[in-house]
Amino acid sequence: MQANVWSNPWAPATWDKAGGVYPWRSENVSLSEGNLALNVSRGAAGSVQANSDQLRKTGLFEVDATLPQGLPGLIIAPLYLYGEDAHEIDFEIVGTKGLQLAVHTGSRFNAFNHLIPGDFSGRRRFAIRYVAGEEISWLVDDAVIRTLRPAELASTFPFHALKPYAEIWPTRSVEWAGPWRHRDTRMILHGYRLT
Repeated sequence: MQANVWSNPWAPATWDKAGGVYPWRSENVSLSEGNLALNVSRGAAGSVQANSDQLRKTGLFEVDATLPQGLPGLIIAPLYLYGEDAHEIDFEIVGTKGLQLAVHTGSRFNAFNHLIPGDFSGRRRFAIRYVAGEEISWLVDDAVIRTLRPAELASTFPFHALKPYAEIWPTRSVEWAGPWRHRDTRMILHGYRLT
């Protein structure tokens, strides 16, 4: 993956985040020296999504990202896949708890959750290998950390086309991530690749 090469178009989100403290605003996303910055500032958060031509039923989706230190109440999602059918495959830093791998189906039904405690701040590569209806693998720094197959989720395993998103936002869910106390922070995306 070449750093600072954005070969696929991304668009910032501008809408209210369900369950979020702040709405997503396009002004909280910026491109500078080839790096894409997603910010949390007082009153707004940052989110980007790939254009619809990135919808895939099969692919290795990769980002090169520098993550801030996890904070109580903060969700850092350097990469997740989402489809119009509401299937979702996540990498999320949840507060100060660590890295959560998740699969959601339908109307936010949580089909799978796996938390890996630890500090994931700093520059890392995150990837999701997705084969619709067959396999999901999460990779960090080119190492597979978990693979999921349909037998583990039965009828809730994703089988639709998905596309990548990235976001950083404070949640209202104290139970999930802890209480949010405002602090400006940012995540930097250095590059993206789909193969």
